[in-house]
Amino acid sequence: MAHLFHFSKTQIDKVLDQAAAVVSGSTFQSVCEILSRHLATRTYFVGNTLTVGDLAIWGQLRAARQWDAVKKLPTLVHLVRWQELCGANEIVKEVVEHVLSTRQASQRQSTQNDQTQRKSSAGEHGGSFEINLADASEGKVVTRFPPEPSGYLHIGHAKAALLNQYFARHYKGKLIIRFDDTNPSKEKDEFVENILQDCKTLGLDPDVITYTSDSFSQILEMGTKLIKEGKMYVDDTPMEKMRDERINRIDSIARSHSVETNLKLWHEMIDGKGKGLECAARFRMDMQNDNGALRDPVAFRCNLTPHHRTGTKFKVYPTYDCACPFVDALEVRP
Repeated sequence: MAHLFHFSKTQIDKVLDQAAAVVSGSTFQSVCEILSRHLATRTYFVGNTLTVGDLAIWGQLRAARQWDAVKKLPTLVHLVRWQELCGANEIVKEVVEHVLSTRQASQRQSTQNDQTQRKSSAGEHGGSFEINLADASEGKVVTRFPPEPSGYLHIGHAKAALLNQYFARHYKGKLIIRFDDTNPSKEKDEFVENILQDCKTLGLDPDVITYTSDSFSQILEMGTKLIKEGKMYVDDTPMEKMRDERINRIDSIARSHSVETNLKLWHEMIDGKGKGLECAARFRMDMQNDNGALRDPVAFRCNLTPHHRTGTKFKVYPTYDCACPFVDALEVRP
């Protein structure tokens, strides 16, 4: 394995930084596309042989739940070619086989233990299919099923919806169906109507049906408050450059904007005019975080497409990661 360390520490460290950004989330596909372009004229990420940097990225891709969904995209052909090459390496194959063998043995043992425990429990109590939540109190459990009205429900949605209803009813709590309608470019009333019909077919009986758009005004007020507190800034960096900076842990120039400058650009975003249309508002977090998703993520973007419920009233919309916890804080109460 000595050949893995022929290259400079600086080169390898940069690739390891890139590996840390390969995590499931809203930026996953764009990060993969950047990596694929890098490999367009290269066999490996550093030099002409396998390095620990390649192994780090290869491992991240195998662990990412989104990889199987995007790897057939034409833009990722070079990344797929490289992944298959790494996977064909004899040492890598040997390690993977060992890990899988160990995992399977552990799973078999765990299954046997579970079966033994269930048999013992059934003998003592007659068996039970109930699932309990730790520390949950009757009347205080609130669950929410938040589909985005940009398509139709699939089997995964059904599982999530039924589990939410089970816990809400089991603890005599509250079930919310909330439409996460923060992207007017993809959302339609047609999808809302079909989702509601599917929920009825599943037997869902929500206590309330809401929309994230019901809270747009309050979410924008929160954005203004965060800017004034220095916890959010407005960035006009082009999208590709912003992605590269996040991968390489480089602070945006906009990070040094004054509160006054940020507020001026923020109001232009809200009005959907001038420089504001070229901007995105970002949470001021930690650009050195090993989790790439936490490096100043985008909180708000402009979109002039009329919204299916609010029309042209709003010109700037929160991202899911921004809106969801905020609306949870408003709604998820017994």
